[in-house]
Amino acid sequence: MALKSVKYIKIDDQKGILYSAQQRALMIPVTFVKALSVSFSGIFGLPGARKLIYEIGRSLGEEFVKILKSILKEEGVALDKEMLIRETHNAIFMSAGWGKIEFQELNLKEEKIIVKITNSPSGELAKESDYALERGILAGCYKEITGQSIYYNTKKEEKKTGTAILETFAKIPKKNLAKGEMALLGRKELKKTVEARTKELRNKVKELEKFTKLTIGRELRMIELKKEIAELKR
Repeated sequence: MALKSVKYIKIDDQKGILYSAQQRALMIPVTFVKALSVSFSGIFGLPGARKLIYEIGRSLGEEFVKILKSILKEEGVALDKEMLIRETHNAIFMSAGWGKIEFQELNLKEEKIIVKITNSPSGELAKESDYALERGILAGCYKEITGQSIYYNTKKEEKKTGTAILETFAKIPKKNLAKGEMALLGRKELKKTVEARTKELRNKVKELEKFTKLTIGRELRMIELKKEIAELKR
């Protein structure tokens, strides 16, 4: 059966509140992912936007694991790290509408994970997606479960089938780190430059105003003196 009830979702139709994993949640259309990317890209550029979206996803992943841990604790269920990773990944993706997820490799000792995701929001909406939000969510899950930071990268993408292969690295690849960090740094430096130039212009305007007042005052005084001289001549 393709359609089934979701394990962690409940709706209070009298209060109009949706609960996901016992926490109040909102149903957001998948176009939100695209809107997020477009908005951030306009402000920070594409590399900077992807880094920010990745960090948002990472925070979401961490928080979801915390909630799921508390639910499992209440139910008296104890899972080892590997099973907890599988459970949280499945709960977020397949139970919360983020698409289908399949593990191709899971080796915690070597910090190596390869997953295949299908029908994710990023892949569905973006022509050139690097799955920043989904990668961030998975990285956040891993951090909260193992206490170790890990970086997810897009290894392969197939638009026709709507699938993508994501793999982990213990450290962020330099090229990925450089693009995102430099994009945000560039915007920060640009902002500082603009602020500095604005301050300089304001000071110059003030100086010009003072000079103008002095000049006009001097011109008026000269006119008065010329009148006095003319009177004396008469």
